[in-house]
Amino acid sequence: MAVRTLFSTRHVSHVKYSNEDVERRTANDPLVLPQKRLLTPLLLDKRPPPIPTEDERIEFPFRNTNLFSETFFTWCLPLMRTGYRRTVQSEDLYKIPRGSTYDVERRTQIFMDHFNKLKDTVEREFMRKHSIEDTPTNREALPSLGIKYPPYLVLLALYKTYAWNYTLAVVCKGLGDFTLGMNTLQIRHLIEYVHNKANGIPQSKNGYGLAVGVSCLVFFFGIVMARAFNDSSFVGAEIKGVLTKVLLDKSFRLSKKSKTNFPPSTITAYLGNDLSKIDLATNFFPFIVCLPIGIGITVTLLAINLGGAALSGIAWFIIITACIFYSTKFLMGWRKSVNVQTDARVKHIKEVLNNVKMIKYYAWEKPFTKIITRLRTQEMKIMLKVQFFRNLVNGFAITLPSVSALIGFLSMYGQRGGLESSSNLFSSVTLFNILTGHVALLPTALTSASDAWIAFTRVQVFLLAAEEKPDDLYNKHGFNPENPAIHINNASFDWLSEANSIETASDDGADISTSDESTKEKDEHSVNDLHHINLNIKHGEFVVITGSIGSGKSSLLAAINGDMTRLTGSVDISGDIVLCANPWIQNATVRDNITFGLDYDKKVYQAVVECCALPSDFEILPAGDMTEIGERGVNLSGGQKARINLARAVYRAYTMSEYNIIMFDDVLSAVDAKVGKHIMRECILGLLSGKTRILATHQLSLIGEADRIIYMNGDGTIDVGTETELAGRNRSFKTLMEFQMEGTEHKEEEVVDEDDEDADVHEEE
Repeated sequence: MAVRTLFSTRHVSHVKYSNEDVERRTANDPLVLPQKRLLTPLLLDKRPPPIPTEDERIEFPFRNTNLFSETFFTWCLPLMRTGYRRTVQSEDLYKIPRGSTYDVERRTQIFMDHFNKLKDTVEREFMRKHSIEDTPTNREALPSLGIKYPPYLVLLALYKTYAWNYTLAVVCKGLGDFTLGMNTLQIRHLIEYVHNKANGIPQSKNGYGLAVGVSCLVFFFGIVMARAFNDSSFVGAEIKGVLTKVLLDKSFRLSKKSKTNFPPSTITAYLGNDLSKIDLATNFFPFIVCLPIGIGITVTLLAINLGGAALSGIAWFIIITACIFYSTKFLMGWRKSVNVQTDARVKHIKEVLNNVKMIKYYAWEKPFTKIITRLRTQEMKIMLKVQFFRNLVNGFAITLPSVSALIGFLSMYGQRGGLESSSNLFSSVTLFNILTGHVALLPTALTSASDAWIAFTRVQVFLLAAEEKPDDLYNKHGFNPENPAIHINNASFDWLSEANSIETASDDGADISTSDESTKEKDEHSVNDLHHINLNIKHGEFVVITGSIGSGKSSLLAAINGDMTRLTGSVDISGDIVLCANPWIQNATVRDNITFGLDYDKKVYQAVVECCALPSDFEILPAGDMTEIGERGVNLSGGQKARINLARAVYRAYTMSEYNIIMFDDVLSAVDAKVGKHIMRECILGLLSGKTRILATHQLSLIGEADRIIYMNGDGTIDVGTETELAGRNRSFKTLMEFQMEGTEHKEEEVVDEDDEDADVHEEE
């Protein structure tokens, strides 16, 4: 039973296809690309296997297979056989089911549990030390009380998550170092055996046994070292995946103040630069941990071989090694400086990419080029120091074993007048070569470890950043037709309240001018704040939000969606909301941008495309709705991006019944009047007629279709009613409507005058 478990390959067996199945599935599949290779004529079955379906895909077998397969990687054979016959596709790769060993969500949950426990331990110890009662309110105030978290929380949580896998890698590396040392002793005895046999000295040892022992030790060394490399690489890749998910999840929970401290460019640097350094350092960390073992065994055997004469070479080795360890302090300091310059450069490059049209319009290329070039030059100056110092350390590390051996042999020659035996000489040379292998990786391992330590601290600072607090009086309930879709009771909202409160609490010693500037800043933004909002919207109602430009139409939508900070009152939502605001386009096909992760329903898709006036655009695009859209919709017009963005919201709201409220933020401003009427008639009043619809717009010609109107007074308050009711009691609304009518009449007169002029011209002709 044990032997069968050891060598069984049942976990890595691939799907068996019949001849008819292979011919049927590969004949017309354009993704099946056969390959002719060197050994193809020798294969019994030369036909390329079909691309497997989702049910036929093999679960990732590593850790679930037998010991033999894990050691010699036979679990890769099915994939290699497929790749030898045809080009490998993504469907051929192993799948990772939910809840399995390598499931990122499962590992992320384990990591966050360990991280939160460690964080909770530090907070409880801080509160116990300062006699603070352990309450949720006091915990939220701990950052303002000066709590200091140890910089190793993320590192320790990761170790607890991957303790077994990574410990196994370290143990395998330690066994490899021990095996290498024992192999040197075997080589020494083998050389002694050959020397004595050549001189006719009687032997008690068996030379064949020594030779077999050397071979077995080398074989075992290769196995355990390959396992150490493989396990550490797996752990590094998993850590990168887990931290990527953790950082992305955290970015959605950041408070408004934290978002200013961690802009998207900084988060991008964390995801790209810092996590790559952590991944690299994970591969080298077993070498750092096991370095004392390997060096200790090697130095001990050298002392046995060379005696006291080896102490001089060993002393030189220890001194230079200590200097190499100390040099990492300077490398870490310079690396921190490089990170500061890199973050600044990435931030400016993102600003340029996001505003490239404005830069081209105003011919600002040279000023921005100078800024980025200056930042890059400063970054390169520091990197030059780092690379110069790193190469200097590498040079010392590579030559250190050879110089140490030279000093040791010269000392022994001067002390004893020669070498005692060839076995000591050759085994000592082998030991110094082993020492070279240990020390050669030392600078790279230390450098990667220092870079990873800085990355760990940066990631931890981000994970400890303040999060958006849940609003107890902003309630989302399930759909209930008896309750109003949206009910706001005497609520006030603010964009800057959180930032102002934090600044006030943290800058107690600031002068009066700082307070005035803060007050002035709030006054400037107070036009977008909302006060004493009372709103009751029924299910299925169509409401238009209108008002002058800058009066707070978008702010009201944000308040309903929960994006503004609620100061007073309460908000109750019956159902779920879809908000269609600024056009956001993915680098994908038009269809993928519309479905956006949902299943493709052809009937619903066609209805959505028709009501959003997109068929004519599909005729223009090279591949219709399967046309690949460039980054941020670079190959689309403004109107096309707006309508694709609208179609995405409509498709989601129409497909998923739980989204019963859909809000539009000025979606018709980027389209002409004809298309706007079509969207209003076919989409908002047609396809979505059963939904609760809220449209924010400054186009007063649309308010006639609304059940009710929300007029923004411009001072943070609103007035709700029908067009007749508002015209009768709200002077500002009446004035705005009269101004709109005058503008419409003026345009009609201009059209009539142009028609008369055209008629006169025709008569003269």
